[in-house]
Amino acid sequence: MQPQLPPELIETVIEEIGDHSSSLRACSLVSNAFAVISQRRLFRFVHLKSPMAGVLATSPHLASYVRDLHIHLVLDEEHQDGLRKAIWLLKNVHRLTITAVWEGPCAWDSFAANLTGSLVSLCTSSSLRCLAFYNLRRVPLVLIRHALLSCEELCLVVEDVDIHNDVVLPGTSQDTRYLTHLRLDYSPVQDPALHALLIDDKMIPILARLEDLELTVRGSVDTSLLGFEPIALKSEPCLQHLTMNFGKILVYREGPGNPVRLPFLPNLRVVTLEANVDELRIPASILHTITSLPSSVPNLETLHIVLTAVRENAPTGEVFGRCNLSEVAATITTGLPCLRAVHWYIFCDAAETFEAHVRKSLPLPGVSTFFSTSTEGTKYHPMSVFLDSAQLTR
Repeated sequence: MQPQLPPELIETVIEEIGDHSSSLRACSLVSNAFAVISQRRLFRFVHLKSPMAGVLATSPHLASYVRDLHIHLVLDEEHQDGLRKAIWLLKNVHRLTITAVWEGPCAWDSFAANLTGSLVSLCTSSSLRCLAFYNLRRVPLVLIRHALLSCEELCLVVEDVDIHNDVVLPGTSQDTRYLTHLRLDYSPVQDPALHALLIDDKMIPILARLEDLELTVRGSVDTSLLGFEPIALKSEPCLQHLTMNFGKILVYREGPGNPVRLPFLPNLRVVTLEANVDELRIPASILHTITSLPSSVPNLETLHIVLTAVRENAPTGEVFGRCNLSEVAATITTGLPCLRAVHWYIFCDAAETFEAHVRKSLPLPGVSTFFSTSTEGTKYHPMSVFLDSAQLTR
């Protein structure tokens, strides 16, 4: 009889391997003890599509290991049927991201009723703590309301929410769970029902506990937060981190840009300004927003600037959009007395070259002491919308 290793030692070995799937698969063949622990790690995150749905259907015990789940919806009926069968096996999911095809948002009610029924069951599971709807149209408003009351983290990248779909939902959890992170990417003008839900006074107890708020301010103009001001103000008591995502900016067409002026948020300590740019350049709208921060967030301690780009630089080679850089530098060095650091997160193949250009172009030598840079090739992962998966906020 072969000696058995203590489970604690096996756990340590598997922890050292991390998420390297081929090594985990090899470990699962060593022994039964290694198999259980390796499979638990291997199936902790699952991207649910047809092949994986078949694996879970064949070996249902593997479904109990799934904690992080990404479901990518497509209109193919055979694919939907496989998803539906697999979803009913998943009882312990903690974090769930549901996305649709990238060509454009898909409508919730365009999928088979038995699939959306299983999705509703999954979205309202008592084990679920974090939920993201990404690139979806016509998500039932009642489902969003339930998530606001029962999840710790919620991401809504949605359009045209369905106010007429009265799906039957279970009661909210009796746990002491409450919403701490909310990401919103929708149009208050085009989705008035969703906006009315979020700014309703009944939401004040929910929003007042928020610690992290992310708002997409795509197309914003001077002095406007695109209607999100009431949400930011109601979140003020506990809000520590606010992210403003400017969406995709064509920097060569941007012109002088406009600041996004925040309401007065004295408790706010961290601000993130984020944009996708066609050429790697700091957009003028972000630079102007920096100069507006002293009047709205006087106690700001940390500023994150996150840029994702395809190419290294604009055709002119400039790394800054049209803005008075001396004013930006003065804001950083003296305008925000509590500011300790400005962190850049550059997601581009030429990030290191860009960093050198930025430091060379800074108008005052003292400004560079505030800056640190993190360079990456890519940032997208289905779970990156949740705080404990994203390295930007922790």
